[in-house]
Amino acid sequence: MPSPRALVATPYRRGVLAIVVLSLLWRAWTVARWTWQDDDWIYMHDAHAMPLWDYLVQDYNGHLMPGGFLVTWVVTTLAPLNFWVPVVVVALTSAGVVLVWAVALARLAGPRLLTLAPLALVALSPLYLRPTMWWAAATQALPMLVFMGLCVIGAERWTRSHARADLLRLLVAYAGGLFFWEKAVLLVLPVCAVLLMADGRTLRARLRTARTPLVALAGVTLVYLPIFLVATSGESANSIEFNAAATQDGAVEFLARGFSEMLAPALLGGPWGTLPVSGDIYGHPSLGQSVLLGVLLVALATLAALRWPGSWTAIAAAGLYAVVAWGMILFSNRFILTGQHAVTDERFSADVLAAAVVSLALVMRAARRDGPRRRSAVTTRGGRRALAPVLVGVLGGSLLVSNLLATDRIGTNPGRAWVENLRADLAARGAPTVLWDANTPDTVLQPAFFPAEARLSYVLAPYGDDVRFSEPARQLAIVDPRGRVHDVEVTDESHAEAGPVEGCGYALGPGDRVTVPMSDERYLWDWALQVNTVASTGGTMAVTVGGTTTVMQVRPGLEQLQVQLQTAVPETITLEMADDAGTVCVSEVIIGNPQPAAG
Repeated sequence: MPSPRALVATPYRRGVLAIVVLSLLWRAWTVARWTWQDDDWIYMHDAHAMPLWDYLVQDYNGHLMPGGFLVTWVVTTLAPLNFWVPVVVVALTSAGVVLVWAVALARLAGPRLLTLAPLALVALSPLYLRPTMWWAAATQALPMLVFMGLCVIGAERWTRSHARADLLRLLVAYAGGLFFWEKAVLLVLPVCAVLLMADGRTLRARLRTARTPLVALAGVTLVYLPIFLVATSGESANSIEFNAAATQDGAVEFLARGFSEMLAPALLGGPWGTLPVSGDIYGHPSLGQSVLLGVLLVALATLAALRWPGSWTAIAAAGLYAVVAWGMILFSNRFILTGQHAVTDERFSADVLAAAVVSLALVMRAARRDGPRRRSAVTTRGGRRALAPVLVGVLGGSLLVSNLLATDRIGTNPGRAWVENLRADLAARGAPTVLWDANTPDTVLQPAFFPAEARLSYVLAPYGDDVRFSEPARQLAIVDPRGRVHDVEVTDESHAEAGPVEGCGYALGPGDRVTVPMSDERYLWDWALQVNTVASTGGTMAVTVGGTTTVMQVRPGLEQLQVQLQTAVPETITLEMADDAGTVCVSEVIIGNPQPAAG
């Protein structure tokens, strides 16, 4: 293990350490401003509701991603609804990404100060803000970055050693990427670029170098593809269908927007305040900025290919990666849902930027290897040393500005306070708590878009039996729009007429059945039913309202039982005691709406 002094022995290592610390702190702060959203609730519900194996290999939106689901299962099982666990996981994984890529980029472009520029892009591009804040996206984006970096390291090591151990490292990294997301099949493209740009060899020699690992990667892919096709061949409740018709018009515009609005500014430290955010999902830069940056990106790529002929392979690999990655969106019904704006969703460009950074490092490698023998004053060793801090500083400033602008536009998740309040109040009440089942606020999960999922009983499923619904309780609890939990008080919309037994109301002995007239009829609704009893020994009592029968356990002494019912309120209801029950006095029956109890 290197000593602390060795870890900061060079400017590159000191720069890496600074980026690691900054990335750790920045991700921890930005992710802590967020909470669960959209697919996260489905992930957590299914982690509790489905058998583990079925959960891991499920077809979700046409994706196979057991690695991400395994992480979610562990997080949900150990700490239900606790978003601070993902904050720590994302922050630590982000720091790990920086370390992996610090090694990968140093092997490609050399451990020099200028190499910190592409490393900063992978660590701190604003493209990674939303994909890391959103847990469902983070379980895809972060592993993709980790395994892309590991694949690059394995491929570069192979070009130097041709050792089986390095080939095995490459294959394990590739398989690890596939375990987390089928999109990792695209990792073959940056690997191919690394293999074909091996130092000091002819094209024929480089092809021979690439042959063995590429054949091995193809073998892993051929094993994986049938598994993927079988796993995603069935019907999925969350499936997104393939849609080719959407690509007939606008495909060129779609890809051009990706290059000019996402990739070009991202390589320069942006986008600068143009990322789509909640309430402004169609935000994008001006046409002039898009055209300028697109032209600049093409011009720089062309200049690099002409000046350092070996770099065309890396540039082509990055372009092909972007076209295929965005093409996957173009050929899905996400294009139908959001049209051209789908390409400006940052999570679809996170790995595209990383692949472009690999190509950038390879171009830097080619420039270092194939640069002109005669250098101007600017390109002398001293000139380059002076230029490197300037370039790194300019890029750092661009990243700082764009991150601050994007973070301000994204803001804090409005549902964060609701989740934290709910968790705190449930913990204070203790288990089990029987809650009134209702829709979640729109700030947490929108019932209009998630009619089945945006219910408390769905989003709180990870609590298991600690939080219950639709069963009788001595005291129901209700959640207000702020996430605070209150005792339920039942309003009197309909009540039982006075019973015939003075001081008792309706007296029921073992096996007795009585029909109770109600003061008013009410329409079909979610009604709260409250039954007040007095009993010496208690027992089991069935209460039938309309077509709904609820079985209640009546305890000795004074008892209040509440339950949520979805039914119409008829003229009469029925009370019936079990044969082995004692005598019970039913003093009051109230049906109405739930409201937070006073005080």
